[in-house]
Amino acid sequence: MIGRLEHSLATPLPAWLYLLLTAVVTELLVGLAWPLGALLVLTSSLVIIGILWPGAIVALVVLSIPIQGLGSIGVGTGGVTATRMIVGALIVSYLVNIATGRARPRLVPVAWAHGLVVGVLVASIVNVIEPGLWASEIYRWGIAGVVFVVADDVLQRPSARVLVIFATGLGVILASVVGFMQVIHNAGPPSYVTGGVLRAYSTFGAPNAFAAYLELSLPLLAALSVVRWDTVARHRWLRWWCASAALIGGIALLLTQSRGGFLGIVAALFFLALAGGGRVRVTTLVLCVGLSTTLLLPIGDRFQQRSTSLAIPSSSLVEVTPENWANLERTAHWGAGLRMAANYPLSGVGAGHFNVRFREHTPVWQFRIPQGHAHNGYIHMGAQAGYPGLMAMVLFTATLLVAMSRGVARARSRQERAVALGSLGIVVAFSVHSIVDYLNVLSLGLQLAVMVALVTAMSGRVVNGPKLNPTDTG
Repeated sequence: MIGRLEHSLATPLPAWLYLLLTAVVTELLVGLAWPLGALLVLTSSLVIIGILWPGAIVALVVLSIPIQGLGSIGVGTGGVTATRMIVGALIVSYLVNIATGRARPRLVPVAWAHGLVVGVLVASIVNVIEPGLWASEIYRWGIAGVVFVVADDVLQRPSARVLVIFATGLGVILASVVGFMQVIHNAGPPSYVTGGVLRAYSTFGAPNAFAAYLELSLPLLAALSVVRWDTVARHRWLRWWCASAALIGGIALLLTQSRGGFLGIVAALFFLALAGGGRVRVTTLVLCVGLSTTLLLPIGDRFQQRSTSLAIPSSSLVEVTPENWANLERTAHWGAGLRMAANYPLSGVGAGHFNVRFREHTPVWQFRIPQGHAHNGYIHMGAQAGYPGLMAMVLFTATLLVAMSRGVARARSRQERAVALGSLGIVVAFSVHSIVDYLNVLSLGLQLAVMVALVTAMSGRVVNGPKLNPTDTG
């Protein structure tokens, strides 16, 4: 599966011996203390894996995102999730590889766009009330940028891209199965029941977050399923793996009953058809017809009702009812976010402070309890960091779209074109869904970063390794 070492090491000792020695030494250092001992053993082992097989550790980051909600290792008063542990190991191992000359990071436009967003969020400190919230928001954007830079280098090797694509499909399947079981057994809070059917939320805690995760994966899997592969391409099994994962994930996305998710995936399929040409266009049209057919089923009625309620009310005097509650709550949050940006145009209310400053910026008495974000990624960034934050978010999204479009144009094989088309679809879905939700939560920023890096890496060159063959898909 791994193929060959991502970066060869000049060492007479086998990899398994390094892993064993690391585990033994770590246990001796911490005196077998639990849970710190287990955490250090796992992390140190992952660091060695990252040094030997960088592609494997990036794939583990992707795989960890849908399972991190299952639990964490308690340390002190908090906990460490699988994603944080693996990301930490990824960064440490990459620094080792930089120090030994086995890695060479690049700062491509997407990395600069990440840096711009982080910069405006840092500048919002002038209005911060709770530094911890400010630091957490900066961490989420900053760590996504760091992971992108690492992945942009590591994924220059085709074998590493294969691992990440496989991990993406596996993550979608595992998360979808959990969602199926929740719907079948009606295992969820009553507030998630719509029309008598529970909305799937998997391990993400909320249906919209689960839908966002699927949006950041399914277009890639779908593109690799429908684009015709080169006859000389290796890893042809990967096409059927992606097709299976895309089908399972597509059903799960419908079960989330997420309006933002539905809008995002439809937009992604549209652009996939527009940019894909011939066979992709026909297959995507069939998928769109299939999605439209679901509107004739019982679950389709619920989608129609929920989509209709997305319309912005024509009057602020509209009576609040159970049917329009979610819509009116969303518009109330939009209004609060816009007022924050208008009142603090240069710095916003502070990164991570939307909830803290919500009540003083909304006149709607029925909706005085904040839901964590402005229900719009662009407005939310404007609320956090003023108009510079809004412009940084728009520029960030535009940079991703341009980078993915260039990836489609510069692809050197059908497989590379499929990856670029799929990642373009992911960015389109992210951009559209961000109109009704803020998606940089629950490590979704890491998922987006790696999916984008799959494309930007293809334009790079392999350091200390062979150059890419146009038909070598890893």
